[in-house]
Amino acid sequence: MTKIKPIYYLYRGDDLIDSGTAQELAERRHVKVDTIRFYGSPANHRRKKGRGIVAEKVS
Repeated sequence: MTKIKPIYYLYRGDDLIDSGTAQELAERRHVKVDTIRFYGSPANHRRKKGRGIVAEKVS
């Protein structure tokens, strides 16, 4: 059985920047996979409040 990897959408404000798995986004953005996961964390959402990059985990 194959595990399905979650898809993330990266936003800056209301603008969609990119989408893909954490690994794909990390390679394209030149950051660590953990950074992409942090962008989706509640702590990052509280800090940014509409500014900076945030991620939404879709699946």
